[in-house]
Amino acid sequence: MKHRLRKICCIIVLGFIFFGILAMLTGQIAMAQGTGDRSGAGFVFSRLFEFLTDIYTLLLVPRNMFLLFFCTLVGIFFGAMPGLTATLGVALLTTLTYGLPRETAMIALLSIYVGAIYGGSYASILINIPGTAASAATAIDGYPLACKGQGGRALGLTTTASWIGTMFGMIV
Repeated sequence: MKHRLRKICCIIVLGFIFFGILAMLTGQIAMAQGTGDRSGAGFVFSRLFEFLTDIYTLLLVPRNMFLLFFCTLVGIFFGAMPGLTATLGVALLTTLTYGLPRETAMIALLSIYVGAIYGGSYASILINIPGTAASAATAIDGYPLACKGQGGRALGLTTTASWIGTMFGMIV
């Protein structure tokens, strides 16, 4: 089972790399011919590179990094407590972000939301009460694993899946 999953993941990653290189080359050929000005795939990749550069520049500020980690922990708390949802966490934090710069406020709001969606899996796996609506399906598979003594494995799987989903969502 592990080898099959590993092969599938490798095929997906290689497919993304292949199509990314193909799109980049197509955009560069169109730029060299003078036919593609701002609509080619090269333009898309250059904008993506600029976006990621701006994100990394924002994260180099220590205040933003602290806010990212702190709001993620608060979001995990909101998600893990049944009845406190990601929407409520974002709504309560919104009033505190009025005095912050726009980029810093967005870091805070997004990190509390992502943390709350992930944190809902804790209550879902350990006590079979989904902390958020997004973790309702996690209760179906996670709680039986916790009853068998494999709660740590279930939490590890949900952490990995949340990380992969967040990274994919940030890039796309």
